[in-house]
Amino acid sequence: MSTQVQDDEKVGQAKQREEELITVFNQVPLNRFMGLELIAVADGTSQAYFHTTEEVQTSSGTVNGCSYHIALEIAAGAAAISTLPAGRKAMTTDFFASVLRAAPINARIDVTAKVIKSGRSLVFVECEATCNNKIMATARVTKSVV
Repeated sequence: MSTQVQDDEKVGQAKQREEELITVFNQVPLNRFMGLELIAVADGTSQAYFHTTEEVQTSSGTVNGCSYHIALEIAAGAAAISTLPAGRKAMTTDFFASVLRAAPINARIDVTAKVIKSGRSLVFVECEATCNNKIMATARVTKSVV
């Protein structure tokens, strides 16, 4: 088999895996409730977004910080899983987040995650939530491989 054919097969398999991960993550009821949509996941990275709504607002009219936590954790999970062999899962063992500022209601929050190190038993991920190119929250997440 030629190298080009092998490369094309790998690209096709990677694209299929990305589509499968996006479908699975976007069907999770909590993600659907929040309007959190995973839009890309491959090679240890992921991208997602959600719009802040009245369902996630505080009494002061801004987004509840836990909305950031959920979105950051979900993005971290997708990025981590993208580095693992098929059939392996990643469970959160440590989560540290900093909320830097509150977002108003009806804002788009973009979330990115990047695997820093993926080992046999642990995956380390850094995440960021932004709104209008301003960092709103960050997280460092450790996942156990199961």
